[in-house]
Amino acid sequence: MDKSWVKLRRMSSEYKECLDAFLDHAFTTLSIDNKTSYPCALSGNRFYQERETVRVHLLMKAMDGDNQKVIWVLHRE
Repeated sequence: MDKSWVKLRRMSSEYKECLDAFLDHAFTTLSIDNKTSYPCALSGNRFYQERETVRVHLLMKAMDGDNQKVIWVLHRE
């Protein structure tokens, strides 16, 4: 998956489409009890939440730019 989308404006339709594809992948490969960790700037992959909560966090807070390599590994990218 092309990861350049994380630099797009978070409210753009392209960002949202790519975010949904990322979440599809994350929830297919890593969900536990329909929850997965999420790489927003506040959580840093420490908390597990349901899909809509993760989506809202990533729209509002963005991905954690300092840990992007870790994020992709954790989500098997």
